Amino acid sequence: MSVSRIFLSIMFLSLFVLPLPIIGVSVIKLKPGSLFDMVSFIMVFGSTLFFYAATAYQKSYSTKQSLNIKLNFIKEMFVINAMIGTSAGLCFVWFGTTKPTPEGLNDGQLWISLGAAMSVAAITDGYGAVGYFSTTIYQYFMDKKRNFGEKIFEIYKSSAPISLIFFLIPFLFIWFVFSISLGMEGITFKEYWFINKNIVLVLFLIIAMLSVLIVGSNFKIVLNAYLNKNLNLSSVNETVEGLRKLSRTILILIGTNTLFGMLHCSAAFYTDQPLGLPYSQVFLVFNLSLIFVGVIRTFIFRLNLCLLENNQTLINVDKYYIFKYIVPVYIVLHVISALGFFITIFK
Repeated sequence: MSVSRIFLSIMFLSLFVLPLPIIGVSVIKLKPGSLFDMVSFIMVFGSTLFFYAATAYQKSYSTKQSLNIKLNFIKEMFVINAMIGTSAGLCFVWFGTTKPTPEGLNDGQLWISLGAAMSVAAITDGYGAVGYFSTTIYQYFMDKKRNFGEKIFEIYKSSAPISLIFFLIPFLFIWFVFSISLGMEGITFKEYWFINKNIVLVLFLIIAMLSVLIVGSNFKIVLNAYLNKNLNLSSVNETVEGLRKLSRTILILIGTNTLFGMLHCSAAFYTDQPLGLPYSQVFLVFNLSLIFVGVIRTFIFRLNLCLLENNQTLINVDKYYIFKYIVPVYIVLHVISALGFFITIFK
């Protein structure tokens, strides 16, 4: 099945939940918050579409196993992209609380504004949930109503330049979300980078070291897969297993960072340090790490398709990965954020 057919079907199912016609009218009438609503939608559905298209472009074969692999990846990316969008919004919302209250705006109005911003950020989670369950419904009906072939009889080659373009587009969406969030809080990129550059650089260094230690030179297998080169199946399986270990390790480190972040946030309560800064940094680490995880899961998806085209039957899609490793950390982050919201009010 083609990329457009799958996504049009999922979008059709999503229309039963998403008020897209209302959103469209509100954008035309320039109602408050409508722009951010559409940005959330584009972040979740647009990023998922292009990550999928970058990996499965022209791979339109239809077997029962291929359908499960493709749709499980789409469901996973809906959730991951929603969490990326929401955590980016909350990261900058918390950072904005470290700035002095604007003249003419009292504390009550400031916190009303903060609560509204958090609500807008949470809309992104709603879109992710809708995309996930719409894809689940689509997967159920396709599995029940359609007859599939048993094997794939040829290697489907995708266009490397087009795949690269599609792969880069979601990062433009992420940058757009970052830019809007910075603008909403009246923060310049230079100001934000000056405060958080050490955290970002250390995080990149840690992930780079983990990538070298766990996956190493097998990253060339991923590159060769996107370049449509012939692959050794044992090397592909080894690379997939290494990427799985890497994605799990990163999430375990995120969970550890969240626990230490809680200590940092509680210590800030007894000092003159703005409470919003450590909260912002915890969300920043989660956000950037999750972007890496999304890329790694995309690489795994591409290699699984390569295995599928060689008719390897035992392919582990790790379908409950997000519920085992990502969702628990994400729930803890939201609980911490809610507690911080009330602590800051009383403080």
